[in-house]
Amino acid sequence: MKKKIYSLLLMLVCIFALSACGEEQVLGNVDTSRMYIDPETAYTYISNPEELGIMLDETKADEGKHQWRQEKSVQAPQMLALIAGWESYQSSIEDIGNPRLDETKPMYFKAGADDSVIAVFHLLGDKHNATVEIAYNSYNELQSITVNVQLSLDEAMRNAAQNTAIGMGTVFVMLIVIMFIISAFKIIPTLQEAFAKKEEAPAEASVDKAIEGIIEREAAEDETDDNELIAVIAAAIAAAEAAAGAGSAEISTEGFVVRSIRRIK
Repeated sequence: MKKKIYSLLLMLVCIFALSACGEEQVLGNVDTSRMYIDPETAYTYISNPEELGIMLDETKADEGKHQWRQEKSVQAPQMLALIAGWESYQSSIEDIGNPRLDETKPMYFKAGADDSVIAVFHLLGDKHNATVEIAYNSYNELQSITVNVQLSLDEAMRNAAQNTAIGMGTVFVMLIVIMFIISAFKIIPTLQEAFAKKEEAPAEASVDKAIEGIIEREAAEDETDDNELIAVIAAAIAAAEAAAGAGSAEISTEGFVVRSIRRIK
């Protein structure tokens, strides 16, 4: 029983510790005079495209002081962060619905990562409420502007389910594609054999032609050798007959014909 109580107390301590870690650290007074673009001005720029356009035109015209489009300029990253914040704000207007500042919740600062400071604005909307977080680094330079739309629990669950379905569907589609690719490996040896046969067929034909040529040459050589042998044998027989009975010195092969020659092995 005591072990169960100790386990329960340990679980409660862990839960409270995690909840304490999740709490944001609200800061007190923050000196905004050193900021090139203070939070109120940044919010005015992202919520008012005309003011943003005028500011960018003036900044670009003042080439001797700012030159924010150059990589070495200190203001360049801040201007790019301001433009990215304006795009984020514009993309969230439809989800918020007529966004406006919540006068009941004033702007406050909270601590961020790496000694950064984040200014938080609360917005009211016809569809959803939202928060605008404007982050500054330790050098009081504008880093980023993020608009977070506050969805209801049902909407958050639907979005989570939709994202889960899309993710799992993508995984299953890729698994099916991989399965078809693996099954296609069985066809590769067959294709290789077919291509190998096509390549071997001309080689075999050329070999056959070469063999036939060799056989024909050997047959021609054998025939030539036989003709010469026949002539020699015929001359020998004629000489033998002339020496045996005729007594004539002339050698003639008109009285006989050599039709075949058989080699005695």
